[in-house]
Amino acid sequence: MPETTSKKKDTAPKSIALMGNPSAGKSAMFSQMTGVNVIVSNIPQSTVMVQKGLSHLDEHTVMVYDLPGVYSVTAVTEDEAATKDFLLSTPLEAVIDIVDATRLERNLYLTLQLLELGLPVVVALNQVDLLKTLDLDIDVADLERELGVQVVPTVATQGEGVHEVLETAFHYADKPSKRAHRQVSYDDHVERALAAIIPLLPETNIPKRGFAVRLLGGDKDFESRVDEHTLARVIAFREDVERAHGEDVAVTIARGQHSTADLIASAVLVRKVHKPTLGERFGEISTRPRTGYPLLIALVGGMLALIFYVGGYLSTLITTFFEGTVFPPLYGAVNAQVANPFITSALHSTLLALAAALAIAVPYILIFFIFLAVLEDVGYLPRVALLLDRQAHVIGLHGRSIIPMLFGFGCSVPAIMATRALPTRKERIITTALITLIPCSARTAIILGVAATYAGVQYALAIYLISFVLIIASGRLLRATVPGRTAGLVLEIPLIRRPALVPILKKTWLRMKEFLYIAVPLLIVGSIVFGWLDLTGLSRFIEAPMAPITVGILGLPSFTAICLIYGVLRKEMAVEMLAIASGTFIFSTAMTPVQIFVFCLVVTLYVPCIATFGVIAREIGARWAVGISIFTIVLALIAGGIAFRVLTFAH
Repeated sequence: MPETTSKKKDTAPKSIALMGNPSAGKSAMFSQMTGVNVIVSNIPQSTVMVQKGLSHLDEHTVMVYDLPGVYSVTAVTEDEAATKDFLLSTPLEAVIDIVDATRLERNLYLTLQLLELGLPVVVALNQVDLLKTLDLDIDVADLERELGVQVVPTVATQGEGVHEVLETAFHYADKPSKRAHRQVSYDDHVERALAAIIPLLPETNIPKRGFAVRLLGGDKDFESRVDEHTLARVIAFREDVERAHGEDVAVTIARGQHSTADLIASAVLVRKVHKPTLGERFGEISTRPRTGYPLLIALVGGMLALIFYVGGYLSTLITTFFEGTVFPPLYGAVNAQVANPFITSALHSTLLALAAALAIAVPYILIFFIFLAVLEDVGYLPRVALLLDRQAHVIGLHGRSIIPMLFGFGCSVPAIMATRALPTRKERIITTALITLIPCSARTAIILGVAATYAGVQYALAIYLISFVLIIASGRLLRATVPGRTAGLVLEIPLIRRPALVPILKKTWLRMKEFLYIAVPLLIVGSIVFGWLDLTGLSRFIEAPMAPITVGILGLPSFTAICLIYGVLRKEMAVEMLAIASGTFIFSTAMTPVQIFVFCLVVTLYVPCIATFGVIAREIGARWAVGISIFTIVLALIAGGIAFRVLTFAH
């Protein structure tokens, strides 16, 4: 372990890391401590990178790191490897281990590993408010004695105990616990091997017993820290233990850690007679196939109906207001006061862009984000992953991949980043590729706000069906062609809880803020440029080269060319630019129902937006980003061309 920052100047902020199992409450704790706007979800593994933020404690400044949720630091998955590397390479005053009080034994497994590494651990016993609901009680004083570390009860979502645990961690270096940390009790064969290995080890900041456990378990990072002679001796001891137990020594070591965690939990946990709560009954119903599938279909159908009817109603109100009340006087004033045609065009385009953003994107995207936030907050989405695990096998994946794919209905960027929690590269590649075909909230606005409204509901449903079929077909193709393996399903299922208004509104605003701060300015600039191109006649230099595709293959009007280009920046901007290019929000006056359907289908399928392309390149490589983009373009052109000809012939 690196040196602690006690040797730093007093003015330097102390560094504290937040650790814990997925869904233990790290993001909520981090948000409460730092005020950094992270989306807090009742979903395991929603933190997929190290985040940092500053917290103030009296006159002191603290640097707080939020690490990915992990079950251990054995480096089986990429997030576990990254977490272990951070812990061993970053100077830290303390590690706040956030332990879910409702899953004490499972969470203490990680706590014991952190203590073995000699990390300065303070335990935040989180979600203690749920213990009463489950008819459980934990003796905090006994837990402190069992672990030999300080334990602070917290309710991170409400901010209870957050200041206290941060203060305890801050003063850890000044007032370390005088009690000896709890050691894991291993099997006799393991203990004898450890006793023989410890004298061979060099002096480091890591306790020799913890170092020996890592070496015996085959941790490559620790094997690289010893000489060849010592490593050969360790391998011999490892083989002896494996012969005695008939299993991998890492399994034997893990069994000892779990056994010790169970002993501690049994000593401090008091169980009472428990009657299942309404939330527990709902959770059980949502995972049974007989009841879970109808519930899922009802929720998805309800979501689409809500977005279509409520979003459509709001969109109509906004459109009517702008076209009937706002545009006539403002356009008249601009035309009367401004003589320069370029300035007039820019002002007209700005007004039209703002109206397009508010009337087309906001009503549909906002409602979807609220609905998604509610499902996240209650803890329903992991149950969908469990329910659909068998179906995921059809495309060579497990239910674990369903959660990133569900995020894809909101936005592809965080969904692809969430694939970091998947244990194998093959699963990450396949899931990433399929996420690009999932109708995100921007595409949902296109499908429901344009196809359903101006072509017909049957066309919107057809787009969803085509996307679903292509996802299955693409998944099966990738399963057969992408090298590597897939791992079994291991997933934390959080408790069902009542949705909290403030977190729901907060995460909805954080998601909408990106659209308002990024997409709207881009849309205004694009609208102005398009207006000037149209004013000067230069737009034909964009429309003409693309005419063989837009007009020839897809049967669309030539003005849709620039709309498709803009869709590469952000998907919803393709439709907003369509309103600008066609000069109307009533698309049925500028395009036939078949053309509207084909346009929406192509925008839904073709090359992911520029932000998605960038995150794919960063996560799995530029080659895959280019390949996925080319694949989706070809797929969109084939699907759009076939759809136009079939529907034209049918009519």
